[in-house]
Amino acid sequence: MMKANVIHIQKILRTMEKKKAVKKIKRIRLLFKIFRKMKTTASIRYVDTSYGKVRVLEYGIGGESGPLHVDVHGGGYCLGAPEMDEEANLRIRESTGVKIISIDYPKAPENPYPTGLEAAYEVIKHYHDNAAEYGIDTGRMGIGGYSSGGNFATTIPMKAKERGDFGFRYQMMCYPGTDISMSPHLKQGSEKVLKKKLLEMIHHCYISEPEHAFEPYASPRLAPKEMLTGLPPALLILAGVDPLLQEGKDYGDHLRDAGVDTEVHVFENADHGFTYMGKGADKEEAFSLIVDFIKKHMSQ
Repeated sequence: MMKANVIHIQKILRTMEKKKAVKKIKRIRLLFKIFRKMKTTASIRYVDTSYGKVRVLEYGIGGESGPLHVDVHGGGYCLGAPEMDEEANLRIRESTGVKIISIDYPKAPENPYPTGLEAAYEVIKHYHDNAAEYGIDTGRMGIGGYSSGGNFATTIPMKAKERGDFGFRYQMMCYPGTDISMSPHLKQGSEKVLKKKLLEMIHHCYISEPEHAFEPYASPRLAPKEMLTGLPPALLILAGVDPLLQEGKDYGDHLRDAGVDTEVHVFENADHGFTYMGKGADKEEAFSLIVDFIKKHMSQ
């Protein structure tokens, strides 16, 4: 009886915390509206999925068959837009010649785990299944993402391997979130960008049921070896003072242990999101690594 009462109280407290988190995230979301107002050089398409129409920014889609890079933006599963990645996508396209799609996946809290992940997967499948129309060489597809998008950039290849729908030449992850099961208060690092309170809000908004946080598609650091074996070569760009650093390093180790060709580069003085900010040497070096990685694996 006492245990039942404790569980009931815990559920009430979680519900209260979630309501607070949702309100705060929705206020923060207002600050990100600026990205949706940015003028983009991309073509815009709306792709039908089981979760509604998903907006996709296209760079170079159509024409002769060529390699495809799938981009997934960051924002803690709750915030942001693909326009955030326009600078990166234009640099990648100019330097490698790949076609690019950047996916505006459904956001939490309205669309908690796994909605955004599954919708992004369906978008990629749509382009793969209609490759002739879009000028895509399905044998040369890669995926990359930033922060929460980095989570999708590794869990989507996991799903693709399991379902056998398509494959990737590589997975690229910049400062990814790989373990949402771990309390934000145990994640050590700078709070200049990712404050523990913000991470806590993201956890409440993205994970609707506590047990979901322990699923490998939410927390790939917890994935068993057999789920990682056979994944495409991986590039991890990590930031040395980022609270997500250790889980990123651990995930890189797990990929290596599973036999995945894995590069891990830690920028010791950088913070979360550093490839989005400014024009520093770390940002330039990170993009050089990304471009070289894509060139290497698209040419094989």
